[in-house]
Amino acid sequence: MRSAEQADEPAFDLGPSQPAAADRPGRASRTHPSIVHRIFAALGVLLALLLAYLLFWPVPIEPYAWHPGVDPAFLGPYAENDDLARAATIAIDIGAGAAGPETVAQSPRDGLLYTGLVDGWVVRIDPRTEPPRVSRFAFTGGRPLGIAFDAQGVLHVAHAERGILRITEDGRVSEVTGCGSGKVPGYTDSLAIAANGTIWFTCPSQRWSLDDIHLDALETRPTGRLMSYDPRTGRRKRRLRHLMFANGVVFGPGERYVLVNEWYGYRIVRLWLRGPRRGRHDVFVDNLPGYPDNLSIDRDGTIWVGLVIPRNAGLDRLLPHPFLRKILPRIPARLQPQAADFAWILGLDADGRVVHNLQEPSGRFPQATGAVRTGDELYVSSNVSAKLLRLPVPGPLPR
Repeated sequence: MRSAEQADEPAFDLGPSQPAAADRPGRASRTHPSIVHRIFAALGVLLALLLAYLLFWPVPIEPYAWHPGVDPAFLGPYAENDDLARAATIAIDIGAGAAGPETVAQSPRDGLLYTGLVDGWVVRIDPRTEPPRVSRFAFTGGRPLGIAFDAQGVLHVAHAERGILRITEDGRVSEVTGCGSGKVPGYTDSLAIAANGTIWFTCPSQRWSLDDIHLDALETRPTGRLMSYDPRTGRRKRRLRHLMFANGVVFGPGERYVLVNEWYGYRIVRLWLRGPRRGRHDVFVDNLPGYPDNLSIDRDGTIWVGLVIPRNAGLDRLLPHPFLRKILPRIPARLQPQAADFAWILGLDADGRVVHNLQEPSGRFPQATGAVRTGDELYVSSNVSAKLLRLPVPGPLPR
């Protein structure tokens, strides 16, 4: 006969006691993967959204596909050097905002140098004093870029917003002409004035202003034009179109032809004005290792060109692929291709051969826009620096 205690015992053995559900390792291991799956699913959604943004978010540019030549970089006549590092500097020390002497022209009247700055002022520089004395001459507002004198010694300016300006000897500013069409009809960049008074000037873009030049450089759509304006008749004429950002302009010897830079086309185009080729155009220099900005010609016929930025290998690879280039405006600016702080001036002969190659790789003088010779000295300009460079005209490269 069993006791009461024995009667309460189970009739069979269940084996070892089982841990509570919360303490069972098998159950815990089954809940952990579900958390990981949720994390990865959320990351997948975020990555999908990021990819959709990078590939399909609307951007303002419509890139133009083209295939640049292989970048010659620093090979042959473009070999690396630091010949500009020994140049003297002229400080534009006339107050805050006094920077960006885009180009230089010498007055035939007083021998002074004139240049336009980012703060809207045109200033004059007396190179005969030591240090050279800088003073304000005329206020244009906005951004004065190219600068030139006509045969009577009257100053003209290519302005980024107001078109071609005329500035009298007492500093009075008046508007002469502009580009006439496009979203930015007042955006002119460079000018050259013929012996008969006709003003030749460039209209860089019909889509973008100077403030949006980074978008223009990503788009590379050829909407630039070379124009002329005859002040005797008031007639404006388009001379060349479909240029890849029309920039610097200069006449060749005897005004037989006019040269114009295609900034993001890496080349210089020639339009013949006289002789059997009159009215035709061809390529004077192609596949430059940088973006050609301003042009000038000296008394010996040497053509000076500023390569304001060396070419970017990554951007060159994207130029044939418009869809991929649309990604660039969608990423932070600091991750987009950046302009190198590298000054570069070339001198070319009448056949387009490089006879001078002057560089400053240290960044001390960033982004040289051009060079102008006066007497036996060369003055180098910049769109961002607060100074000019001055150096003796160098000897030609050895052959």
